[in-house]
Amino acid sequence: MKKVLALLLVVSLAGCVKVQKTLLPDRPPGMPISFKAETTSALTFQKAITTIKRGTKIFQLNGQLSFETNMENCNGDIERPVAIEWDGEKKILGDWDSEVGVLFYNKMKGMGFRVAGNPSAIFNSEEKRMEADFLVGATVTKLMGNFCKESKRDEYAGEVYTEVTWTLYDPALKKIAGEFNTNGYGRLVKKSPNGFQTSFLNAFEDATEQLALDPKFVELLSSSSKIKNRDTAIAELEKMSINVPPEGKTDVKEKYTDLIRGTVLVKTAEGHGSGFVISSDGYILTAEHVVGEAEKTNVRFDNGLQLGARVLRRSAYRDVALLKVEIDGLTPLPIKRNGTLVPMEEVYAIGAPRIEALQSSITRGMVSAIREKDQSGLLFIQSDVTVAGGNSGGPLVDKFGNVVGITVQLMGVQKFSSGLNFFVPIDDALKYLNLEVSSPKAAN
Repeated sequence: MKKVLALLLVVSLAGCVKVQKTLLPDRPPGMPISFKAETTSALTFQKAITTIKRGTKIFQLNGQLSFETNMENCNGDIERPVAIEWDGEKKILGDWDSEVGVLFYNKMKGMGFRVAGNPSAIFNSEEKRMEADFLVGATVTKLMGNFCKESKRDEYAGEVYTEVTWTLYDPALKKIAGEFNTNGYGRLVKKSPNGFQTSFLNAFEDATEQLALDPKFVELLSSSSKIKNRDTAIAELEKMSINVPPEGKTDVKEKYTDLIRGTVLVKTAEGHGSGFVISSDGYILTAEHVVGEAEKTNVRFDNGLQLGARVLRRSAYRDVALLKVEIDGLTPLPIKRNGTLVPMEEVYAIGAPRIEALQSSITRGMVSAIREKDQSGLLFIQSDVTVAGGNSGGPLVDKFGNVVGITVQLMGVQKFSSGLNFFVPIDDALKYLNLEVSSPKAAN
């Protein structure tokens, strides 16, 4: 947003405009909110926009400042007040790493909130932003200001009042979680070439602080609220029963053919991911981020057969989705339910890393840990098994060929694995899709 106000303002000799002596309306002082950062959801700033209409008079430039102050030499050479209008050409005031984004980060972080993605960090900020529970957008709906100008130089001092509507978006549920209205006031006593911009930023910072002091805002960020939303998301799905094959007990190497037959490539408009068959009548699991908001997609089997698939259910909280193809006689992969993995246990990942031609690739590794990696309360399987972009949604199987997890995230460079990879436990995948699976007695 550097110098954005200077770019978006036009000056109009509008004659004498009535000056308000006090821009800030009465408001009760904000009381400090008590909370523990580790119990709140993580935020990240998305962008700030404005809905102010072109031609709206927002600031007034005066020969003498219109409010009480100790400033000296504020008598300029302006014979009459000058109205400054909003140009309106640009609606975006700044995104997460602009000046408003840095201001939001510093203010919220300084007040004890968890903020994902430091805009001042050189590396990994975008990756960290992906861990945020809520995206925050700001809409500036009102600007008012009074300024005085140095007579010999283009330097300004003054005051700005702004009103901001804050919108919190839950990317997991893909819906707005809440809206809050605050106002802010900023005063710049020392004249500066960037006086308009600095005064606005001071007002925006004040509006940000008012948001942080709102008890309802803090409540929305509480872990209990997040857990309640998750439980509600599950409850909104009617329980669904699916017949799956029994757990296997023979060595995975003897099941190579079935594993390949039961793993599919999921094709989307943006690229491809992987998935796996869980029932002979066409139910398939994959990662939610592979299909996104699509209602339909395509899956390709190892033998080249390609079919259209409907997206029946999805949970962005756990990054899992259920697909259905209209065909019988498929080769499903067995699922290990209520099983506990331990570090150093051998596992195998199957999928289509990087390019479609590598469909049905199998890699071997071991479980590194079972951990909560992002303070979400959700557990992930961490493994050094090699995966790459395109493996997402594919199965992680144990030494008997039973599915224990779903590939969802790797940490590396340009989507290549660095041996630090994460998988959703299969029990959680079923839970968040509200799926009940049953099978005959386990095979020998």
